[in-house]
Amino acid sequence: MGEEQGIFKSLLEGNQSVKLLSDAERGRYLVAKTSLRDGDTVMQCKSYERGVLGSHKKRVCAHCFKDNGQRLRVHCPDCSQCWYCDESCLEKHRAGQDHSSLQCQVLGSFGSAKFNGDMESIVRILLSVLAKANENEVNQPSSSSSSSKDNFKCSSSFDYFANLQSHADDLLPKSLKDLKKAALFLKKQLERYNTGAREVHYSLDDLVHHASRIESNCFGIFVEHSRRKGKETKLADEEREITETTETGEEVPPEEKEEKISEAPEQVEAAVDGEKETHWEEERSTLIGREVYLEASMFNHSCEPNCEMSRSSGNCEIKCTRDVKEGEELTISYIDESQCRSHRRQALLRNYHFHCQCSKCDAESQTNKKKGGKAKNKAANKASKKKKNKAAINGKSTDNYDAQVAMQMQKLLQM
Repeated sequence: MGEEQGIFKSLLEGNQSVKLLSDAERGRYLVAKTSLRDGDTVMQCKSYERGVLGSHKKRVCAHCFKDNGQRLRVHCPDCSQCWYCDESCLEKHRAGQDHSSLQCQVLGSFGSAKFNGDMESIVRILLSVLAKANENEVNQPSSSSSSSKDNFKCSSSFDYFANLQSHADDLLPKSLKDLKKAALFLKKQLERYNTGAREVHYSLDDLVHHASRIESNCFGIFVEHSRRKGKETKLADEEREITETTETGEEVPPEEKEEKISEAPEQVEAAVDGEKETHWEEERSTLIGREVYLEASMFNHSCEPNCEMSRSSGNCEIKCTRDVKEGEELTISYIDESQCRSHRRQALLRNYHFHCQCSKCDAESQTNKKKGGKAKNKAANKASKKKKNKAAINGKSTDNYDAQVAMQMQKLLQM
C-alpha cells in the first residue's frame, strides 16, 4: 500500500486542495489539505480512456463522442467497428494513438464476439489502454520503462492505471465468468495481431484484473433526451392534483406538494374543443459509454457527499457542495443518492462491489430498525389480542375464569 500510495501522490503533485491518505478500512482516500468553501474547485482532470457501448457504437462518434441520435454514415473502412460524425473525425481519430493499427485489427474481430451486457465497452477501453501501453514500450528506451521505488515516479499513465483497485476476486461466479470470457477473447486477439518489435504479453489473470479495474473505477457517459410521455385530456378549468404519501403512509404536507409540482416535468398544452390536451416533456438520461479518470478514481463514495463531479467532452471538474474543514474526507456519489437506501445499496453492490456504510445509510438503517421494531410490537400485540379473544370464545380465558364459575353456580342454584 505504501508504494501504491506514493505512486498516486505523484499523480496529485501540484494540487493544493487535496491530500491522499490510506487505511485498512477505506483504502486510498482524499482529504481536504486546507479549509474549503462551498463551490471551490477541488480537482480538474482529463479522461484517461473512454469507450462507447456496443449498442450505441453506430450512433456515437468514436472520436468526439457526440450522440447523433441516428445511425452514422462514416465508419472505419478496415474494422467497421468505429463510426464517426464525418470524414474529419475519422482522420483525427486515426491520426493519433486512439485508433492504432493494432486496435483496428483487434476491433475487426469484434463482429464474431458475443459479449454479455455492456461488456464490449470495457473490452474497448482495455484494448485502447493496452495498445497505448504497448506503443509506449516500443518507443521508450528500456532504461526508462521501470519506475523508481525511491520516488515512486511512473514511466507512463499505465502504471497509475495498473494500481487502481480491482474487485475481480469479489465478483459473483457469473460475473467473473463473463469477465474471464471477454478477457480470454481479447488475449487471443492480442496474441494474434500484436507483432511489434517488442511484444507485450499479458496473462489471463492480468487481463481479468485490468478489466475489473475499468468496471470498478469507470464513470458512465450519459446524454440527456427529452421525450413526450403520453397525454392527458382534461376540462379547461380542471386542475391537476398531485397526491403523494410518505413512507409511513401519511399525506405529504401542502408545502411539499407545491415543491413536487414545481419540479414536475415541463408540460406542453394545446386547446382541443374546449378541453386541455397535456403532453408531459420528460428528461431521460441514456447511458452511451464509459470513461476512466485516474485522479477522480481516488474519491470514495458517500450517499451524502460533500463534492460533486461534472463532466463534459472528456474533461472532469469536481467542486465542493458545502464548506469542508481541513482534514475532512472528500467524497462524491457514484450513484443517484436520492433513491431509497435499499436501491442505493443494490446499485453500489452490483456495480462497485461494496456495501455502503456512509453516515446517511447508517442513519436510515437505524430509523428503519426503530420503525421495524414498532411494527413488530404492534403485530405481536395484535396477535396476542386475537389469541386471547379466540380463547375467550372457546371458554379457555383465564381472565374470565371467575366470571364463568359464578355463572355456573348461579345456574345450579336456579335449578
